[in-house]
Amino acid sequence: DVDFDVPFDKITSIHRLSGNCGICSPRLIPHRGLLTNPTDGVAILTNVPSTPFWAWPRSAGRPERSLGPLRCPRLKIVFSPAGGGLNFIREVENEMHGEDGM
Repeated sequence: DVDFDVPFDKITSIHRLSGNCGICSPRLIPHRGLLTNPTDGVAILTNVPSTPFWAWPRSAGRPERSLGPLRCPRLKIVFSPAGGGLNFIREVENEMHGEDGM
């Protein structure tokens, strides 16, 4: 298992993936994660650089690695939440807006 801690201010969008080809979207390639239920998942797009595994670890504050105009793609996380994609998205939106939801 790999854990990613992404602050709310680094999330650019959250999408619900439904249907058999939800993961095949060109804007989700490359991504990290696993859809255990391909008909109900979530994609979180961030503005965090998706540093390749061979370039880890990077110290905080160091500049992003680049080769001329080429840079690492942004981190895209794909997974199937236990309570369903729609419930997960609602919970995250409530937390982002500072609501307890209780």
